[in-house]
Amino acid sequence: MLAHDVLRKGSKFKIRRLTDDNRMWPVQELDLQRLEFNRYDDVQEIISGDYNFPKITNFESVDAIAPQRNGIHHLYQITTAGKHDTKVNGLSKLENHLGGNLPIHLYFVVPDINRIFDNFHYQNYVTTKGAKYEGWNGTNEWIRDKIEQYVLEIELNKM
Repeated sequence: MLAHDVLRKGSKFKIRRLTDDNRMWPVQELDLQRLEFNRYDDVQEIISGDYNFPKITNFESVDAIAPQRNGIHHLYQITTAGKHDTKVNGLSKLENHLGGNLPIHLYFVVPDINRIFDNFHYQNYVTTKGAKYEGWNGTNEWIRDKIEQYVLEIELNKM
């Protein structure tokens, strides 16, 4: 929950783009502004411009969503692991909140320990059983084609 508070309150964060060719993109700075906090039971209760956090602790694919934040749809997955594949099924449920021509950024939020940020690479999209997803079709290929992955580092002393 602490990482969510830091992201919602806003600050400057170190980010790096992740691509499936494992190219090492340069580190950039992301300046996030403060957002209102919205807890939701159902994805239909997601509010654009808010930091939306599901009441259930095991929502598939992402831990939080901030649609239309500074002209970008932000998805957040918090992890302390060096690998965290993403389930296509959970992302599919969010499609109606990620519309328009805005970019979609999936941020893997990691702590500033053990060089996780430096060693983090592109994460695979997987099935609900954890196998690499290969069934791309007209209803879900937007996930593969439109979502850009990033790693975002949170400084533990800011928590």
